[in-house]
Amino acid sequence: MCYNNINYQTRGDYAEMKNFSDKPFLLVREGVVMETSAEFTSLTGYCNEEITGCSIKHIEKKLKTDFQFKHEVGNKSVCSYIFSKLLEPIEVAIRCIDLEKEKSLYIFEADKDYKFNKSFSVIEKLSTDKNTGFIVMSCPDLRVLKVNEEFIKTLDEPYNNIETILGKKISEIVPDFENSKIKSFFNIVISTDTPYFEEEYEVVNMKRGTSFWNISLVTMPDENENKYILMSILEVTKRVVQRKEIEQRNKQLEAIFENMSDGLFIIDNENNYVKMNKKAKEIIYKADLVKKLGDTLVHTKYFDLDGKEIKLEKMPLPRIQNGEVVKNFIFSSKSPYGEHHFSANGSPIYGENGNVEKSIVLLSDVTERIKYEENLYFQTQYDTLNSIINSMNMGFLRVSYPLLKVVGINRMFYEILKEVFPELPHMNEIAGKSIYECFDEKSVNIDYLMNVLNDESRLSNKMFNYSYTKQLSISGEDKHYRVIFQPVFKLNNEVAELAVMCIDVTNEVTERNLAKKSLEMEEEFFINITHELKTPLNVIFSANQLMSMQLSEGLNEKNTVSFERNMKIIKQNCYRLTKLVNNIVDLSKIESGHLDLNLQNVNIVEIVEDIVQSIYHYIEGKGLNVIFDTNTEEKIMAVDSYKIERIILNLISNAIKFSDKSNEITVTVQDEGDFVEIDIKDNGVGMEKEYLDVIFERFHQIDKTLSRNAEGSGIGLALVKSLVEMHGGEIRVESMLGEGSTFKIILPARLIDETENKNFIMFMDNKSEKINIEFSDIYSI
Repeated sequence: MCYNNINYQTRGDYAEMKNFSDKPFLLVREGVVMETSAEFTSLTGYCNEEITGCSIKHIEKKLKTDFQFKHEVGNKSVCSYIFSKLLEPIEVAIRCIDLEKEKSLYIFEADKDYKFNKSFSVIEKLSTDKNTGFIVMSCPDLRVLKVNEEFIKTLDEPYNNIETILGKKISEIVPDFENSKIKSFFNIVISTDTPYFEEEYEVVNMKRGTSFWNISLVTMPDENENKYILMSILEVTKRVVQRKEIEQRNKQLEAIFENMSDGLFIIDNENNYVKMNKKAKEIIYKADLVKKLGDTLVHTKYFDLDGKEIKLEKMPLPRIQNGEVVKNFIFSSKSPYGEHHFSANGSPIYGENGNVEKSIVLLSDVTERIKYEENLYFQTQYDTLNSIINSMNMGFLRVSYPLLKVVGINRMFYEILKEVFPELPHMNEIAGKSIYECFDEKSVNIDYLMNVLNDESRLSNKMFNYSYTKQLSISGEDKHYRVIFQPVFKLNNEVAELAVMCIDVTNEVTERNLAKKSLEMEEEFFINITHELKTPLNVIFSANQLMSMQLSEGLNEKNTVSFERNMKIIKQNCYRLTKLVNNIVDLSKIESGHLDLNLQNVNIVEIVEDIVQSIYHYIEGKGLNVIFDTNTEEKIMAVDSYKIERIILNLISNAIKFSDKSNEITVTVQDEGDFVEIDIKDNGVGMEKEYLDVIFERFHQIDKTLSRNAEGSGIGLALVKSLVEMHGGEIRVESMLGEGSTFKIILPARLIDETENKNFIMFMDNKSEKINIEFSDIYSI
């Protein structure tokens, strides 16, 4: 720059400026930049026109510096940071020299070879990291010098862009910094010069809501021994929220366990008790001393219903350890607590290696029930029998011994027998007749009766009975009766009569069968859910391990293909988990009445055709052919489009699973006037007739050996049936083994007044995502 041409400078000014002609400087008069040196434009990247004529305040903003040009005057150098036009931080020493006529000369001294990123190669690597946010600050004033895009994304306005954040102090960026824990983190690092790591730090005062972060702070000296602080952040909100949800579910499950009316016992494969709920501890004498299987034998003995002592290996838990499922195992215990009767139900829990990892058993205290049954079945005197007859609705028959003649019969027993034996004499004519004259010998089990009377060993103790349950058809209705044979003794212990009691146990048998079926369904539910959750998780875990190995070895052309394949595997299994959870949640909502239809008058033909077109390339890629056919181009009717899509995609998914390459899948829509029929037909493996009535039940799956492509939880068709029925329709299936299957959906063709449809919800149409989810359990063909 030629100073001779500066007409507003005095000779003294010229001499002063000439001394600094090789340095970056700004000449300011009355708060406005009048001139700048070439070295200044070289240092900052700004051209002369971008600086000259600007106010000092504007220059401060351009350079993003904390140096106050108007206030920090004098010949003393002040260290500060300025930022180039390319937003690179530059450490400078700024000195102000006052000249004549309200002019000031600001000189910027910087290391010519100094480059911030050159000092920290790690910063260049961090700047491209798409997961970790980082920010570099000066120390100790914590002024932002460098930041990457990931960090900026986490900030609220106005600091969510690089122009705004550079040069600011961290206290200006972080809300309530002075009172936050983050300030203490910085104080530790600055005072101790040691790294600091805070895991899952909770941030609550941001617009996005509560979030969690792993925060790392470390000091970084450069070549000139200047100290900087590098702060890196990684969001872990999803992980923390998921963990807290699991912890909450575990707490709820624990609360359920603790409030159960049954005793819950769990042991591991080394026979250690790992869980006893509150009721279990009440059952066990000195439960705090019981640590391993067999410890209870110190104070407690166990017996079967015949009074025989049960060895430890015959008790429920040891049997379950050997892989046995125990159901309704009745036994009694004698301890300082007294004698109690229990019913045990339990099963093993298997590990990934197929071995039993844990054994779980539930003990129900049935003492009162057992005592009741004993009182009911072992009454031996007439007064007791009469009391039972008068207080209970039961059939009663007295037979003499040894002649076996009818002594007496009540009306209920007579009416039951009359239904079975229409030729039975009148009730008043039965007394005195031999039972051989009145009843069919085989039907009444007379041989069974004689066994009662000939068992002298049993008769000697008088504490026994023989009984059986018999099913009869009474007035066209199936009834179950408990028939009990009880000897009635004389004072000399000889048998005087035989009392036969007939009790209607239809409700008990029905409830027991329902309870048994319910238990089996619960067991099947947990087995299916465990398998369905564990399988994709195992695949994800294995793929993750392979990816970790490949990352540790460094990605190259060879393992990049494998890495991408594993990423696809992980994504597919995540879709599979999503499908399972969606299906379970929707089924639960349907059962509880909380799933609503969002009906809209739409063209059902267009909806189904769009679905088929959306999956065409997917099916073609599997070596299959898909055909769409219809007898009409338009049929407007009220349906929930989103749920119809799920129905069709689920059925097509099933068709793909049970089809081989070159097979054909046909989707047709038939307008039948008052209703529409949608058919999904395949010529795959088909099904045997025995499966057709049960495939729409929860968790029912046909034999997986029929197709190597079949994977699923067994709840998809149950959900499809429920969704169809919510539309007022029905679903049928036709199939023959080896010839394929056809699923027929019948929907009523009705219209609604859409202005009154308050439940209408607009869904985003993302068929690709829906297809990925519904087809997630299809692996290969």
